[in-house]
Amino acid sequence: MDIKLQSRSSQALGIDIGDRVSPDWVDISDNHEMLWHFLCGHNGVDLFDSALVFLPSIQSLSAWPTLEDVYHQFKELDFMQEENLIPFAVDLFGFFYMINADGIYHMETEDARLEYVAEDINSFLLKLVENGDYWSGQSFLQSWEKQKKPLLAGERLAAKTPFIFGGEFSVDNFYNQPLDKMILWYASLHEQLKNVEDGTVIQLQIPEEFS
Repeated sequence: MDIKLQSRSSQALGIDIGDRVSPDWVDISDNHEMLWHFLCGHNGVDLFDSALVFLPSIQSLSAWPTLEDVYHQFKELDFMQEENLIPFAVDLFGFFYMINADGIYHMETEDARLEYVAEDINSFLLKLVENGDYWSGQSFLQSWEKQKKPLLAGERLAAKTPFIFGGEFSVDNFYNQPLDKMILWYASLHEQLKNVEDGTVIQLQIPEEFS
């Protein structure tokens, strides 16, 4: 399978990323170091028609937030299950890929549930080569854009009725939203549901920032 890679390199902007190996905003393990080398080499990568996006390591002209921006947003919203879990990529539905010393996880952001994916960035990239559509949502993006409109940079698809409430995996159940707003919504959703038992009837509060 061919992977179409679109690199948003900061080299063209005159920004030196060569010595940005150890971020000062989080303690890193060897696993993080491997990822940081990869990300600094590109400063943001779009894969599979931009269904999967590796976040930029430093600020650029891209519409995407940086790793540090998302990391701090998660912490401020109390949306981090582990101190050194770093969100580094996001799929079509605003679900994040995150890394710590033990490996790479896929976080289904609606309920903050973690699924172990790979041991390190190299193993993760191999999984993308084997089944990129599954890990990115590429074919669904193509269907959605064909019926709706192209997604803008910085946007993901949000479910009108979330999956955890039985929302359908259909084009009509999704609409485009900026990633930063989706994080606010998912964090609010997680906070409202984290101590609720299955089958409980609740009235969701929609954050003002998301309305």
